[in-house]
Amino acid sequence: MSVVPRSRDTGPGRANPSGKPYPRSAFFPLSAALIAVLLALALAGCAKRPAPAPAYPYRSDARKVFYATSSGLSEATYEGEAEAELPASRAPNASVLSGDGKSIAIALNGWGIERVEESTDGRAYRLVDAPDSAAFAGLSTGGIWPMGGGFLVQLYRDPFADLGGSAAPAGGGAAASPSRLLFLGADGATQARPDPFPRDSEAGFEPFVLLPAKGTWFAQLRKDAAERVDMKYFAMDDPLAAAPSIREIGRADFEAALAPLPLSGSGGEPDGSLRSALEALGKGPWLARLRSGAGDDRWYLSSGKPEEATHAYCWRIAGKAGGSATVLALAPDGRLALCDARGARGLTALPAPTEGATFTALAATEGIAAASWESGEFPDISSAGILMFPIP
Repeated sequence: MSVVPRSRDTGPGRANPSGKPYPRSAFFPLSAALIAVLLALALAGCAKRPAPAPAYPYRSDARKVFYATSSGLSEATYEGEAEAELPASRAPNASVLSGDGKSIAIALNGWGIERVEESTDGRAYRLVDAPDSAAFAGLSTGGIWPMGGGFLVQLYRDPFADLGGSAAPAGGGAAASPSRLLFLGADGATQARPDPFPRDSEAGFEPFVLLPAKGTWFAQLRKDAAERVDMKYFAMDDPLAAAPSIREIGRADFEAALAPLPLSGSGGEPDGSLRSALEALGKGPWLARLRSGAGDDRWYLSSGKPEEATHAYCWRIAGKAGGSATVLALAPDGRLALCDARGARGLTALPAPTEGATFTALAATEGIAAASWESGEFPDISSAGILMFPIP
């Protein structure tokens, strides 16, 4: 038996056992493809992967401006929206907001609800979107209050901006939703609430105003005709109840129930912290709206007549472990006072987010606060949003 030695001459172009040369194309394309694959894998392994976005991207110890747009709150205005001026009831704005002590909810006109949620350690926060164009389109935001583990939102149709029978929403021309009450649950979902008013007495009337006072909710319904406007007034115990106790009242009772309370004397602000905060802001008279995470919502008048007083937007933060409560008081020009019942005071100023902007509302948790702002020529709005800031 003879042994044929294995030839090393088996490269491209060299003889194979059949006597024919190996084709060069059988080696080089395969080698090049393999090298390319290996190189790609190596580069992928070495490349620095982008870090995931933080769950709470905004620092609680820094001020931050957000703009109200037709697509929610944004860190910048959308092209064209900053130049457009619209009536307040149609323009994107964030002047209806409230808090429950742990988070802040902002009813964004024509769009839906943004929720400001803090991280567990309180060092950062995030915005959680709850868009609901079907419910908000064609209507204006009227009020928001913490209730039932979530937030009750009131909407209304603005008859003054309604030129064609159906008010246009902030970002388009959709028809208004029939629902005027919404509930934002703890799960972030919004739910339309049934109209609580008696059907037999509200034909043609639409809810226009809803406000609480001393444990009772007071509503004004409006019916607009070509030559006259009719009103109806109601008082009820709980707008979220399946069958609330409700009764019709007269205009005088409605106005008396919601009239501003004096800062001193019978019925005045209980512990004096609001009075101290308003004094820190400067000489009045002040017409102050005081709210809290417990759902309190009441107007107070320091002196004089309401129509001659300067508005102040105030928020009461409950004291920890039985400590005294703190009141934040914000003037339209940005002056901000912080006072407690012991008389301790602090005064600072919030910068205007845009030239000529004024502040229009305030809500807070224990660590951060949101101040809504608007700019433009009354009664129109050219830009609006919120300013987040740490509580001094």
